[in-house]
Amino acid sequence: ALFCAPTEPLDLSHMTRLSQSLLSCGMPITEMNVLRKKVELGKGGGLVETAHPAKCVTMVLSDVIGDPLDLIASGPSVKDRSSWSEACELVERYGLGDGGKYGLPIEILSILKEGKDFEGAIQDEPMLQQEEDNVFDASKTVLVGNNALAVSAAALEAKRLGYNPVVIGTTIEGEAVDIANMYVSMAQEIQLQRTNPTRSIFPPAQLPVALIAGGETTVTLTANSGKGGRNQEIGLAAGLKMRANNLRDIVIASVGTDGTDGPTDAAGAVVDGSTIDRVELDNNGTFKGHDALRKHDAYSFFDTCASKENSALVFTGATGTNVADVCVTLIK
Repeated sequence: ALFCAPTEPLDLSHMTRLSQSLLSCGMPITEMNVLRKKVELGKGGGLVETAHPAKCVTMVLSDVIGDPLDLIASGPSVKDRSSWSEACELVERYGLGDGGKYGLPIEILSILKEGKDFEGAIQDEPMLQQEEDNVFDASKTVLVGNNALAVSAAALEAKRLGYNPVVIGTTIEGEAVDIANMYVSMAQEIQLQRTNPTRSIFPPAQLPVALIAGGETTVTLTANSGKGGRNQEIGLAAGLKMRANNLRDIVIASVGTDGTDGPTDAAGAVVDGSTIDRVELDNNGTFKGHDALRKHDAYSFFDTCASKENSALVFTGATGTNVADVCVTLIK
C-alpha cells in the first residue's frame, strides 16, 4: 500500500477502488496480490526491473500464508509467476467485472484484458522469457520474519505460563465465522477431559491447554456492513457460540500482529463465554450480538460498553511489523 505506482492511465483513485472491491469480495491476500501486480509498476518484480543492472537485496517480513516470496507485498523484487489469464479468471470468479457486484473500474478491466491478449501472442517467444529471467540474476530476496515465528513465540510463552501448547498451524484461512466456530468446537472437545471424561477421546494435550493458530481469515462484506475486522469478527462469532453452548473456562484472543484489524484502531478481540452477555447488559440490550455478526459490525458492538473492563476490544497501537494474525485459545 505504501509502494504504489499505478500503471498508466490509472491513478490513486483507481487503486482505492481496487482495494475496496478486493477487501469486500472475500478474496484471500494471495489472490489479491495477483491482481495488484498487474496494475502497478513496482510490483511483480518491477522494482528490480527498474533498478537493473544494480544488485538488489530484499529482506522480507511475511504477512502471507505459506510465505510465497512473489506474493508478499506483491513481490517487488521477485519475478511474477502469475499470468494475465489467472488475473482475468479471478475477476470473473469474484464478480469484479463490469456490472458485477464488486465491479472494478473499466480502466483496470481494460488493462487486464490487454495483458491477457498480449500474453497469448508472445507465449511461444522463449528469447523474451530468457531476457526477463536475466534481470533477476543480481537480485536476492531473504525471508527474515513470518507468522511461524510469532506462533512459536506465543507457544513458548503459553508453556512458561503453565499451559500445554498445541500449535494448530500457521496456514489457517477461510471465513472468519467458520474459523471461529472451529476454534470453539476444538476447545469444547479438549475440555471434555474435565467436563465429561468418558467422552474425551485422544485429546491432543492434557489440561490446561493453549491452542495457538496463525494465518489470515476473510470477511465477505455486504452493502450494509458495519465496522470491524476479521479478528474482531472471530471474537464475536466465538463469543456467541460459547454462550450458546454454555461454555466456561475458555478464552479466545484473535489479533492482527500489526496492531490494526480492518479499518479500525483495534488489533482484535478477546472473549469468553460471558462476554456477549456482558456487552448486551452494558448497552441495555440496544445492540444484540447476533445483529452485529449479521451486519459484520463487531467493533461497534464491542464499543457499546460503558466500561472498558467489559469491552472485548484489544488495543496495542501500531506494532511496526506485520506477520498476519495469531489466535490463542486458553482452555482450563
